[in-house]
Amino acid sequence: MDTKTRMCAKCAQPATKQCSSCKQAWYCCVECQREHWKAHKTSCKEKQRNSAASSAPSPALKKHTRIESPSSALKIKKNASTGGASSAVLQTIQEHLVNGQQLGQEGKISEAADAFRESMALAVSSLGVDAMPTMQAGDMLGKALVLLWKADVAAGAADNEENEHLENAFGLYKDALATKRKVFGSDAQPTVVACEALAQLQFESGRMVDACQTYDELLKVCRRTMGPKHKTCLGISVNYALALANTQRFKKAIALGKENLTLCREVLGPTHLETLKVACNLTDALAQFGDDAAAASLGSQTFDDCEKTLGLEHPLTKLMAHRADVVDDFLESTTSVTAEELETMWSGGTEDESFLTQSLNFVTNSCTIL
Repeated sequence: MDTKTRMCAKCAQPATKQCSSCKQAWYCCVECQREHWKAHKTSCKEKQRNSAASSAPSPALKKHTRIESPSSALKIKKNASTGGASSAVLQTIQEHLVNGQQLGQEGKISEAADAFRESMALAVSSLGVDAMPTMQAGDMLGKALVLLWKADVAAGAADNEENEHLENAFGLYKDALATKRKVFGSDAQPTVVACEALAQLQFESGRMVDACQTYDELLKVCRRTMGPKHKTCLGISVNYALALANTQRFKKAIALGKENLTLCREVLGPTHLETLKVACNLTDALAQFGDDAAAASLGSQTFDDCEKTLGLEHPLTKLMAHRADVVDDFLESTTSVTAEELETMWSGGTEDESFLTQSLNFVTNSCTIL
């Protein structure tokens, strides 16, 4: 399967931005492009020189050309992590990785996955499952499989319970987490990154109960090692609150959401886009739980902040305008409805066509605290 999705040269996520100089490297955001420039600039300038010297396309990758990877972790060194493998084997492993990255940037995700799979198979047989090249190849393969699953979803061909790409990705992510815990320890950054990737995949595929368990474990580690105000920790906490609300654990979701909103206002500022998103999600959780007055108050305040900061035409402002109005209307017309009846309506247990079943859906896109 050949999708049109391109992979970011820095993080291997879906990419939409192209290097304006060489026209070959792709990125998901400006931050990734900026962080990858040190690795990319040599090949970028070389491609520019080749382009100026000839109108012919840039030459294919040569067998022994050393190309910097999107992450310094892909620089394979002769150390303990290579298990004493020969330089030829290490070179072949790296070639498969580089080839996979090149194919990914061209939008050939299925072929990229095959290249990463070959690299991983060779690394496992030559170095073992705990070696750095094995983990690197597994990480890249997992990301490629997630992109293939998302392409299946976009094409309407994905069943999240049986999709082969998704199940294989889950297997790789779980194995990667177990291996990194063993090699680096539970609190090390590579382990935290692997745990977050697994939680994100569980969240995106709708496995909210599993996501809650993973986020709970991850948040404890991050708060212990980074502190609750660290942006990585804060982003994880926001996503955890969303997962809790999606499993109708509203009390815990609201408690965590209030804590997140306070921290976002302090760390990012009260009118930062991510702060406003957190306020929007907390408004929903309050309304779903039946705390009408708190939902109306926060919804109105968030709408005012969105209007002043983002303008009336911003999607979040329009969403909050709708929600604030509906919450106010509902508050005036449902004084006799109990919290239990509200929760029944939210869970789809009634065919009531009030705002509960047609309007206040969660902003389920996970939060990235920049």
